[in-house]
Amino acid sequence: MRREKGMLAVIAVLIICLFAIVGEYPNRMIPVYAEESTADGLKYQINDNLAVEITGYFGDETDLIIPSQIAGYPVKSIGNKAFSSCNLISVTIPDSVTDIGIYAFFDCGSLTSITIPDSVTSIEAATFYDCASLKNVNIPNSVTRIEAAAFYDCGSLTEIIIPDSVTSIGDEAFHGCWKVTEIIIPDSVTSIGGGAFAYCDSLKSVVIPDSVTNIGGGAFYRDYGLIIYCNKNSAAYEYAQGEPGIQTKDLSEKLTPSETPIPNETPIPSETPIPSATPTPSETPTPSETPIPSETPIPNETPIPNETPTPSETLAPSETPDPGKTPVSSETPMPSTLPTPDVTPDPIPTDKPIQQPDMIYGDADNDGLVTAQDALLCLKNVVKLYEMTAEEKIRTDVDADKQITAQDALCILRKVVKLVDLFPVENQQELK
Repeated sequence: MRREKGMLAVIAVLIICLFAIVGEYPNRMIPVYAEESTADGLKYQINDNLAVEITGYFGDETDLIIPSQIAGYPVKSIGNKAFSSCNLISVTIPDSVTDIGIYAFFDCGSLTSITIPDSVTSIEAATFYDCASLKNVNIPNSVTRIEAAAFYDCGSLTEIIIPDSVTSIGDEAFHGCWKVTEIIIPDSVTSIGGGAFAYCDSLKSVVIPDSVTNIGGGAFYRDYGLIIYCNKNSAAYEYAQGEPGIQTKDLSEKLTPSETPIPNETPIPSETPIPSATPTPSETPTPSETPIPSETPIPNETPIPNETPTPSETLAPSETPDPGKTPVSSETPMPSTLPTPDVTPDPIPTDKPIQQPDMIYGDADNDGLVTAQDALLCLKNVVKLYEMTAEEKIRTDVDADKQITAQDALCILRKVVKLVDLFPVENQQELK
């Protein structure tokens, strides 16, 4: 009996202490996790670590500054799909945030700029998928991974700066960023995923160091006219040998990011101080016209005036789009058709017999075969998941109605399973 009474006394004391603590710190002891709360248009929940996770947004603000604290707790994470399909124009994320979930800003078509703090260590999968208006994004030096499809179809990005903290770039990470012209991969990166920079139609220069030992299939697919600056026997060099329309140049030729056209023809820009060798001002009206060091092999004899007119003939270096013309320069104007989301019949009838006399109708992806993959590409264009080029539309309009519709995809599938031998467009041509 005494032992039982003693145990009951101990339990009673513990219960009294527990109530006293709960009464003094009610919010600290019982965090609200199961239920979502709201503050200034932000949906959030407090997790077991007494930290806030943003789970959604229903506010009217278009320029959003996420607070670093809500209800007295630090904002630590942005949940999956938290801002998906929001009409935000700009977002500033506080430096208290360490994690941004997948699809966090998916399909934010109006988003033009976002500030990511250096507390974030990775850009997760599809975080900015299909943010078609995104022009400015600063990837901080704290980020070590850019995951799959992180910036998929961000067609308004004109510049991508990858910090030297990044070690891997995921599959299709920058797929369809067609306004980007140049990328420098830092020597911290060891792998580039498949399709990482596919369909970047304006991309003409990429620097890939020897640190990259793995490049996935189609990493630079359809980037016609691209020059990869790399060393021989590197993974980048081996990749380029098997990718049509891509050239390689030695890494040493890449002097500055802007010298992609013919770097070995302009190696001595610093040796054009001809004005200093021409003391008489009257003889220096054309220093701006002598940008070609190769034409001035005798700098000491510059007083010969009849040799200076040649710069007008050699002005071609600024007009030397040789590298841009390399394999298929006709596809460089492709971006002009991409920004228009509607499938207009205009590009289909115009270039039909001229652009590809040997084209295969139904071969949407231009791989030389008519397969179910071509039908899938057609359907993706119909539902706006992919924007076809004028050339692709010509090959895909197999029912000859001057539009890309699901009917074209059905016709392609019928031919794949051998229900038909000829497409309607081919029948029309035979009748003619």
